[in-house]
Amino acid sequence: MQLADVLGGPARAAIVDAILRDAEARTALDRLRRAMRTHRFPSASGAVDLAHLVRSFDEITRGEGLHVLQGWDYVAHRFPDEITPVLLLDFCARAGIAKEALRPALAVLLDQYFLAVTSLVAVRAWDEGDANANLDLVSGLVTTIQGANGSRHQFAADAETLVLLAISYFHPDERAYDILLAKVRRLDSAHRLRIALPFAAMLGGHLRWGLRGMYGRDVGRMREDNVADYPWLLFSLLTLAERYSEMVTAGVRDGERDTVVDALLNGLSPDPWAFT
Repeated sequence: MQLADVLGGPARAAIVDAILRDAEARTALDRLRRAMRTHRFPSASGAVDLAHLVRSFDEITRGEGLHVLQGWDYVAHRFPDEITPVLLLDFCARAGIAKEALRPALAVLLDQYFLAVTSLVAVRAWDEGDANANLDLVSGLVTTIQGANGSRHQFAADAETLVLLAISYFHPDERAYDILLAKVRRLDSAHRLRIALPFAAMLGGHLRWGLRGMYGRDVGRMREDNVADYPWLLFSLLTLAERYSEMVTAGVRDGERDTVVDALLNGLSPDPWAFT
């Protein structure tokens, strides 16, 4: 796989070397920005060209209503012109980067780009073959991104976390959430659980904040404004409840059971009346 080849060897270090060559911070950031926008990166051993991979996957995913590479501009009420890694780079450029921090900063920004692309790959895990096996391969890519060949920063745990990140932005085409959830429901129990655990925590926190901060503790308003979230929360709670039942039947009393109970309570906490 092209992406695995890039991430698994010295390519990222070579990209940073090429971007830094005879360049001050502003020039180096401009070079990386241009590379991210075109999905083509300079390297002494030859350009790394991901344009076809990224654009083909992105086109299919946008056709399902999901904009994995873009956030949402809540002021302009539209998707921004630039992908999220470019927006992050622009923010760092405005904040300024000290000379001695330039190389590690470029390495982190480059890894953020590859994490975004890997998120795009994660949501396409159902296209061909066994989605469970494909997600495991993507989890391997996540580990590689955070390994010795890059910035060595920890960004995410696994492919399932990337699926969470992919839909954490607002998507005005709400069918995107339903399309992806229908795919997730077809996963085996282990992979469903790996999605349910972080989703219950994310949605529990999101809705608790909204109940206090946005909806004046009006549960009805919260439900109306989060129609796309509730099916995902229901999926997460059912998956967790099934696993809890299995552990109780088997007499399991360990850290995993505590984790499942914590996730169940977290997911139920903002609106227990919807599920109990």
